[in-house]
Amino acid sequence: MKKQSRLQLISEIILLAYIIMMLVVFLLFKDMPEFLVDAMFAGFGAVLCVVIVSFISRRRVKKMTYLENRLGLWNSISYRVKGAGETAFNKMPVGILVYNNSLEIEWANAYAKEAFRSQLVERNIHNVDPKLAGFLQSNMMNFNIVLYGKTYECSVIKESNILYLRDVTERIEYLARYRDRTLAIGILHLDNLNNALGSLDAKERSSHITSLIGIITEWCEKYNICTLSYSDERYLLVFDYVILQEVIKENFDILDKIREYCSEQFIRITASIGIACSDVDADKLFEQASSQLRLALDRGGDQTAVSIDGETSYYGAKSMVLEGRTSIQIRVKAQELGDLIKRSEKVFIVGHSAMDADAFGGALALYKMVKAYKKEVYIAID
Repeated sequence: MKKQSRLQLISEIILLAYIIMMLVVFLLFKDMPEFLVDAMFAGFGAVLCVVIVSFISRRRVKKMTYLENRLGLWNSISYRVKGAGETAFNKMPVGILVYNNSLEIEWANAYAKEAFRSQLVERNIHNVDPKLAGFLQSNMMNFNIVLYGKTYECSVIKESNILYLRDVTERIEYLARYRDRTLAIGILHLDNLNNALGSLDAKERSSHITSLIGIITEWCEKYNICTLSYSDERYLLVFDYVILQEVIKENFDILDKIREYCSEQFIRITASIGIACSDVDADKLFEQASSQLRLALDRGGDQTAVSIDGETSYYGAKSMVLEGRTSIQIRVKAQELGDLIKRSEKVFIVGHSAMDADAFGGALALYKMVKAYKKEVYIAID
């Protein structure tokens, strides 16, 4: 390129000198022979041709140099892109599997080999991981698999038979820790407390309430539940998702403990619990827990209603629960009637005077109830 520039400069200087020489000659020698004039113009034409050719040649060389530089740049970019692709395939934390329709692995990058702890190539996925093979055969496009204690998120490009794996173990663990710390609020209600203890003197009432508080406190301490009494019959429970799962696993044995104590003391008291666990403000969570308690009470009490992220489940109901939205008091009265029947050898059902169809229907219903206890029963009709 520099050589061409020098030649171009020399030819231009020669052309300029030739033009000056011609002007001087024409001015000094006006009567020059014709052949000399022709020779001078021929020389001028030759020098001009050299300059033009040199100029064109220089432009061509310049263009060629530009194209060569561009080609070199493209080659460099292509090489770097290729290198980046190879790095992505082999160094980035994404596993790639290419397999055929028979689930035989045709190619795998280094990350995938490390994840499966196998060379993978020319092996069948059925032999590598049967669960993964099942997912692929079921045409699932996105799923998770566990390999050697790590969880991988899998994405499938079905038309190309390519599987991508990404380690999401940390994310799953973060989500699990977040879930485990989700706040749960519960309200424990002692059903029929005032009615059951209303006929007792202050000392007996206080003794029973103290015993019930002791049962509740012991249970809360066992599971690390924070509890606060805000009336004789209601207790606030504060804990988290992990503890909630523990008490669910034990089917809320606090209900059994309270039921057993009250049965031994011949008092008609059971417990109902409403619990809500969700990622909402504490005041809204308390409202949800109150709503769950109402559900438990409306179902007859002696049970727990639990709402986890809006889904309600029921646990622990062992007492007789009447159909529909039955009140606690009706259930208690039904249990008292059952106890009276159990303690009797014979039962006589007496309706009001001039028994009508309603009274007779009620007597028949009670007759069937007594028969269910296998007791001798009679209906008296005047």
